[in-house]
Amino acid sequence: MALQLDRESFSYVYRYIMRYIVRNQRTACKVMFSLLPSAGMDDEKYKELCDEFGNHIRESLRKSDIFMPNRSSRYFVLLTDIDQASIETVVSNLLNSWRSTHGNRLMILDETEFVDNSAGGKNPARPEGFQIAVVDDDVVNLQLAGRILSKAGFYVAALKSGPALLDYIENNTPSLISLDINMPVMDGVETLAEIRNQKLVDEKTAIIALTANVISGAREEYLSLGFNDYLSKPIDPDRLEGMLMKYLPENDDDKKTDEETILTSLEKTGDTDYLKAHHTELSSLIEEKCKVIRDIL
Repeated sequence: MALQLDRESFSYVYRYIMRYIVRNQRTACKVMFSLLPSAGMDDEKYKELCDEFGNHIRESLRKSDIFMPNRSSRYFVLLTDIDQASIETVVSNLLNSWRSTHGNRLMILDETEFVDNSAGGKNPARPEGFQIAVVDDDVVNLQLAGRILSKAGFYVAALKSGPALLDYIENNTPSLISLDINMPVMDGVETLAEIRNQKLVDEKTAIIALTANVISGAREEYLSLGFNDYLSKPIDPDRLEGMLMKYLPENDDDKKTDEETILTSLEKTGDTDYLKAHHTELSSLIEEKCKVIRDIL
């Protein structure tokens, strides 16, 4: 049975567990279950089934997993020490065992985000802290994009609808969003309009249209709607990775600090051409650092 937490306790315990995962190079998976009523279901029955689903999750998971109700119809789960290949099986087993006794009286959406801090999971080229939200109602496309991006070392949030994306960015800051155009309930264009109108993400966050409708002038059309670019389906791994590298912000870890620049220069004191070329820049940096030291003293 999973550890159930209320909102007040959750924040502290969650931060503690995530620090433990990072420090000890472990893996985890964040899962958000969203529940919708079937046609014609009254509110009382809907609430009853939502409560039953919450109990089902809690009783089905391990003691090491944590579980928190998030609103009456949403549940957050943190699966600890799980490898990425097992996530789909665990989630499918949870849903199949529920449906075996309750049928399809609830429409259940699930979004997953794999956290890999294992020794073998670190990718030196990965832009640390970058989150990519992939939104598509087609599970196959989500799985394919997830595999490509995870293999490249990115953190991926796989979301199945526009509303799920809007909920996700309430508490998360994706560095890039891949948004399918043709989705039920709220399509990609409507979702983009909501994001832009409400200013839910920073202007620097690229939003890429994903569509199977490849026609002449498609890129210009999507740019005019507010997208930063577009990708065609089926997803091509090389084009997807190329798009990410084009729009993701530069990793701060790749930038040299002033101190590193100075130290590198001091190591090249015998390289007169280098010193001449960078004389003004180096003099300015060194003087600035000396001023800081003088002010402190």
